[in-house]
Amino acid sequence: MRDKVHPDGRPTGTGDPISVSRRHLSVLLVAILFLVLGSLVGLARIGWDLPFPAAFVGAHGPLMVSGFLGTLIVLERAVALGSRWGFVGPSATAAGAVALLLEPLRFLGPLLILYGTVLGVLLFADVARRHPSPATGLIFLGSLSWLAGNLLWAATWPDLLSGPAVVFWIGFPVLVIVGERLELSRVLRPSSASMGALVVLAGAFLVGAALPSLGRMGGSHLAGAALVGMALWLLTQDIARVQLRAGGLARYVAVALIPGYVWLAAGGVLLFLPHPFVVPYAYDAMLHAIFLGFVMSMIFAHAPIVFPSLLGGPLAFRPFLYGPLALLQASVVSRVLGDVVGGADLRAAAGLLNVLAVLGFLGSTVAARRAGARESTSAAG
Repeated sequence: MRDKVHPDGRPTGTGDPISVSRRHLSVLLVAILFLVLGSLVGLARIGWDLPFPAAFVGAHGPLMVSGFLGTLIVLERAVALGSRWGFVGPSATAAGAVALLLEPLRFLGPLLILYGTVLGVLLFADVARRHPSPATGLIFLGSLSWLAGNLLWAATWPDLLSGPAVVFWIGFPVLVIVGERLELSRVLRPSSASMGALVVLAGAFLVGAALPSLGRMGGSHLAGAALVGMALWLLTQDIARVQLRAGGLARYVAVALIPGYVWLAAGGVLLFLPHPFVVPYAYDAMLHAIFLGFVMSMIFAHAPIVFPSLLGGPLAFRPFLYGPLALLQASVVSRVLGDVVGGADLRAAAGLLNVLAVLGFLGSTVAARRAGARESTSAAG
């Protein structure tokens, strides 16, 4: 029996989550492996003496964007929809990321990742077709941004330079998350004008991302301004501001979300500023404010809600979940400050804190899953 779904694709009914998790667990584990590997490779990129081959260091961007984020996001949606063909997409992106690390198979990496990306776009298009709304439209635009970024990246073969693709890659998780938050905030009844403004901002971001590829100037300014606008929308319109007054899991989610929105605004400001800017590592600060500060905060916040469908059982909320979240925020503050002042030691320490936050997040998720299993067993008994 398949689950009924919300318009954003999340399950609402009852189904067979244990069989679903067994079918998809291997791909989930590969995505998590890329999260850990990508974090460790990030240490090597900022000066830690770690024995990674050059191929690993050079593939840091696609490993994190497609190997981890793309695989995880599309897998979660495929599970929510009970889609068998949707499972092929995340399997392909995971396999493509593995191929990038193996010299004899490296040429297959872009092909597999592009194939998986196209299937992901089709999956999100199916959700938007079934449940047309501004929220599903934004999520679909996010998948198109991912596809555009991967096309630009793959077009540089065999060098696989990620520079022209980066802003489109930013748009993938940002627009997907903004669409999901719009859907989850529907209980606050946002006005049509408010939702329309969010769609306009998303369109402005994509135009800004496309301008450099068309040989036009000013794209980063437009994209950065759009990110700031979306961050302000989330800070003022999202249900997280209401959940802060709640307790338990709802408050934890809000505490994770709100600093993430602030980091999105900070990343937008850094993208908007002219380059090269006076900050020594402005580009690095922008990337990590968005991908670490915003995206990872969203993952930490949504894990107790999303992971049960992927792991085949509930996660019990426990206060120890705040520990990795605090480490994550400390790592982003340290990284951005290190970028601003050009402090190599501070940047290196930030990288270590980030790895500890990721490992702590994974460990606390496992502990919460075990606690949820014990609670379910006790309730059944």
